[in-house]
Amino acid sequence: MHETRRSFMLQASSAVGVAAFCGGKNAMASESPWVPVTGKFMPLGSFPSQFVAAREVDVWIPDGVSHATPSRVIYVHDGKNFFDPATSYSKVSWRMDEAMTTVASEGIDPAIVVAIASPGEERPREYNSAHLWNRLSPETRAVMARSNGGECESEQYLAFLTQEVMPHIEANFPVRTDRDGTFLLGASMGALTSLETLASFPARFGGAGCVSAHLMAFGPYAEAEELRPTPAQMDEVARAVTSFVRYDLPPPEETRIWIDRGTEELDQFYPPFHQAFVDGAIAAGFEQGQGFHAEVFDGTGHHERDWARRLPDVLRFLLG
Repeated sequence: MHETRRSFMLQASSAVGVAAFCGGKNAMASESPWVPVTGKFMPLGSFPSQFVAAREVDVWIPDGVSHATPSRVIYVHDGKNFFDPATSYSKVSWRMDEAMTTVASEGIDPAIVVAIASPGEERPREYNSAHLWNRLSPETRAVMARSNGGECESEQYLAFLTQEVMPHIEANFPVRTDRDGTFLLGASMGALTSLETLASFPARFGGAGCVSAHLMAFGPYAEAEELRPTPAQMDEVARAVTSFVRYDLPPPEETRIWIDRGTEELDQFYPPFHQAFVDGAIAAGFEQGQGFHAEVFDGTGHHERDWARRLPDVLRFLLG
């Protein structure tokens, strides 16, 4: 099912744009009909993997970036939602290029953005958190597995990110490779997998933006009774969130974490899990405004239109 890395160079004929930017290094690319407000948008095409199904990866490069001055980098999940509205799930994008341009105009050095497309039907499993999963009872894991279409597969996705995507980006683009120059960003389960990545590789990432974080990893909104957790199981997951944050995330002095939720749509189910996260963060020594930001956006829902509005603030927090 999975392609192998040998197909990287099969796309060399389409790599002219990226190779020219990267001083002649090999990289995948294709022409894009969508044009960003500023910077260069470079689709790398279908990215093969020995760990997960192939998916598209895109790179946005701010104006003025060169190999002489490597840029910070943000790896974003559900990447097709961030730039071109035509590729977004909702046909509304995060307008990442506009947000990054806005913060750059304020004197904040912009970052290169690596947008990794959603894994499709595998998303609930790949974007789940093993740190949460391993804290749950077999009965609760069984409900979560039924809800997500299978057991947690986060290890495979993180191997794809850290062993395949990141080395390719670091070899072909002028990105920093230190922890303080490397960040994660995602919404919903993309926020959950950002936290899982941060906990699993604390030496590689300096922080994460977690928007409308789907910390419960399954939903009480499912119509089928066998897919819905009981109230006791919901409480169990909330306790697991607190423990995960308190004991598994990097210490406050080594990371920056933005966590938020709305109050409408799917976000209406998030209050106990968001509070569980805040409780765990406080117990671990995080302080609001000191590399940690937790916020509730009243009247906002679970949608790119809402996430786009607060994206500049998220970028200011991570990069400022």
